[in-house]
Amino acid sequence: NNNNNNNNNNNLSSSTSLLLLSDLSNLTKWKDINYLKSQVDSKHTVMVEQRSSSSSSSTFGNGYEIPMTFSQFATRITSGKDYDRHYLTTQDVHSNADNGRPDLMSPLMKYLQHDFPLQPCIMGNLIPQNINLWMGNSSSSSVGTSSGLHHDYHDNLYIVLKGKKRFRLYSPGDTEMMYTRGHLTKVHPNGRINYEGEETTAYGADLKSDMAARAAKRKEDAERMLEEAERAVEEGVEGAERMLEEAEVELEEAMDDIIDAEMDDDDDDGNDNEKECVFETFGDERKRVVDKTVVDPNNFSKIKPHMLDDAALLKESYPNFLNATAAYCTVQEGDILYLPASW
Repeated sequence: NNNNNNNNNNNLSSSTSLLLLSDLSNLTKWKDINYLKSQVDSKHTVMVEQRSSSSSSSTFGNGYEIPMTFSQFATRITSGKDYDRHYLTTQDVHSNADNGRPDLMSPLMKYLQHDFPLQPCIMGNLIPQNINLWMGNSSSSSVGTSSGLHHDYHDNLYIVLKGKKRFRLYSPGDTEMMYTRGHLTKVHPNGRINYEGEETTAYGADLKSDMAARAAKRKEDAERMLEEAERAVEEGVEGAERMLEEAEVELEEAMDDIIDAEMDDDDDDGNDNEKECVFETFGDERKRVVDKTVVDPNNFSKIKPHMLDDAALLKESYPNFLNATAAYCTVQEGDILYLPASW
C-alpha cells in the first residue's frame, strides 16, 4: 500500500536533474504546462479530482471528480485561490473499436503519445498495460497533495517530471492491517490482493476466464494425446489400446470442463451486465468505457493521510495499523521508481 504526496514548485531551478534515458528525454518538455496545453485539444474534457478544501485532512483518491477542459485545469492549478484543490489523475479508458479490448491509454494521453515510446528501453520486452499522467500543485513543500493510502493492481514505473513525490510504503504482507474499503478475501503468495467480488488468479486473470483457458488447453492436449494413441494402435505398439482408452477418457473430461466453463459464463450474460456498460462520445465516435473511475474504490484505505502519524488517533480508530511496518522513499525530479503491484 502506498501513500504518495506530490510537491510541485513552479519556480524550479534549471539546474535540477533531467531524465537521462534517451527514449524518455522528450518528457522533460512536459515540465512546461504551456507546452502540454498546446498539444491537447482546447475542447478536450478531462475528469479532475476535487477535494473539499486545502487542509491536510482533505485528500484526493476518493473518486470524487468534476469535468473541465484540460486547458481549464492547467489554468486552475497555476493561478487562482483554488490551485491546490484539483488533481489530474487516471482518466477513463475506452474499448478498442477493432477488438473490444481496453485501449492502452486514455484519449488525453493519445494527444501526447508522440513524446514517449510505447515500449521504453528500460522495460526490456515488457509492454505497458496502461499509461497515465498525474498532475497537481501544492501550497506547501512540506504538505503537498496526497492521493491517500492505497495499492495498485499492476507494477508501476513512476517518472517524476517536476516537483517531487514522497512514498510511504507497506508490504502486501501487511494488507490485513491497512483497513481497506473493500472486504479482503485473499492475498496471493506473490502479493496479488483480492477483494470480495473481485477475485482473480495470482497473476490477475478473471477466475472464469482462467477456467475457460485451462479447459481449452486441456482439450487441446487431450486431442493430441488421442491422435498419438490412434497412431500407436495403427502401428501395433504394445499397450496402445490402453493409451487409446485413457486418451478418450481424458478428452471426454476435457469437454466436460469446456461445457462447465461455458455454462458458468452464460450465467453472467444476463441484463445486469448491459446495465453496467458505460458509453461516452469522443469526437464522432461512441465508445464503451472499460476502465471507469469509481467512488471509494476497494483498494484504498479508510485511514486518512493526516492520521498516519497520529498514534493516538490510530489507536482509537485503527489500532492494527500501528503494527504495520512502513518504508519511505522520496522520488526527485528526473528520477524513476519501479513499484511492484500491491505495495
